Amino acid sequence: MTTINNETKVRALLSAGKSSEAILDYLVMNDDYRTKAEARPILDAFIQEQGLAPAKKIPMSEQYETWYLALSVSDKRTMIKSQLKDKAVEIGMSGKSADWYARVYELAGRLALSIYNEAPADEAPADEAPAKRTRKAKGERHVL
Repeated sequence: MTTINNETKVRALLSAGKSSEAILDYLVMNDDYRTKAEARPILDAFIQEQGLAPAKKIPMSEQYETWYLALSVSDKRTMIKSQLKDKAVEIGMSGKSADWYARVYELAGRLALSIYNEAPADEAPADEAPAKRTRKAKGERHVL
């Protein structure tokens, strides 16, 4: 079993979501170890043995996108900017970020709905690849 200097503080830093590099900095600055190279294998072994690998945090933008994609089409149609902003703040975004995401998603939603409502029924779906263009030979005229 691996023991590490200042174990309680290392556990606290890991539970707070600090990276192993930040913890190595802490250990070296507090003279628990002389160098990061000396402390790194001990810290890695300690984390593995104790099962303390920090869980990777999901970025707020991904949380927001997942929430938005899970909404029904009718909910997306009736969603207003203030509701979008409220959800962004609920996720933990700052005021400016929440406002930006609300504006972007509201605009994207309006544009998508306008395209969806104006597309003729016989038009090919937007997710199909366009026909491959061929290069015309020298001297050949392009006829419309």
